[in-house]
Amino acid sequence: MLVQLKNITKIYRSNGQRALDDVSMNFDKGEIVGLLGVNGSGKTTCSTILAGLHKATSGDLLFRGESVLKNIANYRRHVGYCTQSPNLHKDLTIYENLYYGGLYFGLDHESTKKTVDQTIELLELSDQLKKFPDMLSGGYKQRAMIARTLIPNPEFLIFDEPTAGLDPGIRKKLWKILEKLRGMGKSIVLTTHYLDEADFLCDQICILSEGRIIHQAPKSTLKSQHNNEHLEDIFLKLTTEEQEEK
Repeated sequence: MLVQLKNITKIYRSNGQRALDDVSMNFDKGEIVGLLGVNGSGKTTCSTILAGLHKATSGDLLFRGESVLKNIANYRRHVGYCTQSPNLHKDLTIYENLYYGGLYFGLDHESTKKTVDQTIELLELSDQLKKFPDMLSGGYKQRAMIARTLIPNPEFLIFDEPTAGLDPGIRKKLWKILEKLRGMGKSIVLTTHYLDEADFLCDQICILSEGRIIHQAPKSTLKSQHNNEHLEDIFLKLTTEEQEEK
């Protein structure tokens, strides 16, 4: 197992909100795990803890069976976190964003140049390199965000709503990129509100509600258990039942 969340609870000191409540999950190489849930369910909090950006109140995060708390800096070298909001440097071209991103992560000049060239080819960005971020369409801007995430060659990738607000055609082009990354053996966490996206891409499904896991299973198992091939129907059924029980 590459990454594990073990009994993670997160309580925010500012307001006492319990954002995550005893959450445990496993993430293996070569699979995409979908984190699903309505707004406020804990998806982003879970993602930032997985990325090593926020500490849990209790519980542990393991990388290859070892607690990352022993060496969080080393763990971060293996993780790529692509946020929902674009945060490319506006005064740098796309190539400069990628190149300096590599240097920031400690790669030397030659390694950075080689990795940037490979990533440009993978994400088909060669025509956009001299442009500044504000000159790009939403789809190309998101590709550039993914490209920068990939520069240090992380094993564990976290994508927080990577296709939010994009046209259907652009979304499906990004799906193909995520499929390529899975084929390269990357472990991927995908948070999304698009159930068709999760249905198409994800191997494992984890549904969160108010900081708790209400269902977690391989997608095929989930569909078999509910005798339904439509993930959206299953998601609505489970979340509605959860609210009715309160």
